[in-house]
Amino acid sequence: MSHLSCSFLLAATLGLLASNVGAQTTYKCGSGYSQTPCADGKVIAIDDARTEEQRRQADANTVRSQQAASALEKERIAQEKKDALALKKANADSAAAKPKSAPTKVYKQRPVKPPKAIKVLKKKKATVNKP
Repeated sequence: MSHLSCSFLLAATLGLLASNVGAQTTYKCGSGYSQTPCADGKVIAIDDARTEEQRRQADANTVRSQQAASALEKERIAQEKKDALALKKANADSAAAKPKSAPTKVYKQRPVKPPKAIKVLKKKKATVNKP
């Protein structure tokens, strides 16, 4: 999913959550918040100060954002299919354009004979004739 689609969905979700907050009782439990009572939890009054008209506008914006995200996703999927088909066609065209070469003749490989042993000649030591 594209970054833009994710942003729209996030905005839509936050809009729905904000519209449902209403007069719920919320408890502060340590450093977190909860809808269920907890030990040493303090009740916090949460009031949505928006008018009914503002809530309706927020809901309408959420619906528009969801529709735009869906349209963008459909457009992205269609473009990805189109690109995949174009790539497949280009690969097929390049494969067909290659000239076919004649098959190469395969020669039977002859076994390699080991080299003949080299004889090492020993030099005779020169002897000095003493008179």
